Amino acid sequence: MMIVFKKVVVILLFSIEFSCSSMIDLTQKWIPNAGWEVNCLWTLVENDELQSVRLYNNGQQFFIYRPEINGTSKSEYYRTRAWDVRCRETSEKGATGACVVSAELIKPPQDFNFTCEVSGERPTFRIETKSILVSASVPPSDAHISVATMDSESGRVTLNCTSSGLPSPTLIWTIGAQRVPPDFSSSAWNYTTKVYDAWSAVSYSWADAGLPATCTPETHRRGRTTPAAPAQYSGARGGAGERDLVALVLAVAALL
Repeated sequence: MMIVFKKVVVILLFSIEFSCSSMIDLTQKWIPNAGWEVNCLWTLVENDELQSVRLYNNGQQFFIYRPEINGTSKSEYYRTRAWDVRCRETSEKGATGACVVSAELIKPPQDFNFTCEVSGERPTFRIETKSILVSASVPPSDAHISVATMDSESGRVTLNCTSSGLPSPTLIWTIGAQRVPPDFSSSAWNYTTKVYDAWSAVSYSWADAGLPATCTPETHRRGRTTPAAPAQYSGARGGAGERDLVALVLAVAALL
């Protein structure tokens, strides 16, 4: 009976120790016109104190915060990465706190693994580590169609379609229900918005049974397709008014 009792005591102590580990909440979010923000929030077990917080990029430590050296907060800016790191305690002895990493995009990004490691003080030095994959992906914006050129007599129109995202969106054109190739497509990295701007052009005639032209943006990554809301143009619905407007503009221009 004594042996069984000892086993029960050991199991209970192990269960208590395991359930008392610190808690880490690690999240990421996209900040428009900036890049990613990664947040590491921690809550230590009762009566524990913060010994250190270590941050890792793809397994390589790049930042350490130690309250006994840095006080209640520490900030650092990494110019080569354009990363701004801010860590601080939010309660006494670092029982709770947060590290915020703002990763500004200065060039097209790649995925990276971000790890946050939180350690309690002696004598136990409880350590908890949590990692997250920061995915270089931003859903495409809704499509926008504009008229590039219009021939009021033939009813032929050239349309431009634009969208932004990461990776660069693919712009798919359909006339009615039939998919058609674009006349021109391209994209460029936008250093202000930190995503790719994509644009595409297609020409068709209103005489084609009044069929609408639809542009649908899609991004393709890791075998997954992410669509955005399409935009549609129909000469049949708005063509007459637009043709009259163009004719009026041309007539006025001829009189000048």
